[in-house]
Amino acid sequence: MAAAGVVLIGVVAFSRLYLGYHWLTDVTASLLLAIAILGLVVGVDAWRPAARRAELTRA
Repeated sequence: MAAAGVVLIGVVAFSRLYLGYHWLTDVTASLLLAIAILGLVVGVDAWRPAARRAELTRA
């Protein structure tokens, strides 16, 4: 499923470039922004349960 998602993202990005709707810098910036947001979400998800467990054991 993840591989299909990556392929679909690549096809859409290529089509945006090919059809002239976006510049390469637009596509690159959106990819980097998406990676940054994903990293933030994964980091918060990894940190939050650990913080909650520590809070519950102190009580």
